[in-house]
Amino acid sequence: MSELTRDRLRPYPIFRGCGPEELDRLLGCITEWRMPTSGMILFEEHVDSDSAYIIESGLLVAEMPLDDGVKVEMARMGPGALVGELCLITAGPRSLRVKCLQPTSMLRIDRRKFEELRSAKDSAAYCVIRNICLTMCDRLRSTNDFIERELRHETPTRAHETRMGRQSVGERARDYFSELFGRKR
Repeated sequence: MSELTRDRLRPYPIFRGCGPEELDRLLGCITEWRMPTSGMILFEEHVDSDSAYIIESGLLVAEMPLDDGVKVEMARMGPGALVGELCLITAGPRSLRVKCLQPTSMLRIDRRKFEELRSAKDSAAYCVIRNICLTMCDRLRSTNDFIERELRHETPTRAHETRMGRQSVGERARDYFSELFGRKR
């Protein structure tokens, strides 16, 4: 990996609008994180969140473990995807289990260090929060559109969803969320 500098942060949407000095301050919250082996767990559901991650390379999967031991794949996330970002807005437990499907390199944003920037009313923290909120709004809008189309039994608008007749609502939702979080199946 190359040195962790502001230039390495610039391509990611979470840092959009941050100036050079703000990126420099954010570097104090960020470390490199690697999961060298497929199958490694990044975090389990219901565990307190301590950081957010930006995938630089590799592939992660978000799963929802069910009571009967079955795990439902909710999304696959690849390079550029943001994972666990809600902890930078508010502390709380993880809602899904996330594991790597192939060796993965990430940037880890430490929640406690980020909260120090927030507490100091640092503009860098508020730039990141704004971008997270915009991402969440886009996801919510897309999710609402998906639910509305499903409830109306409308045909999906994208060509890859023409398999609709062969897929259950759950399968279509899984495919949709995989796309929404940055990785097509």
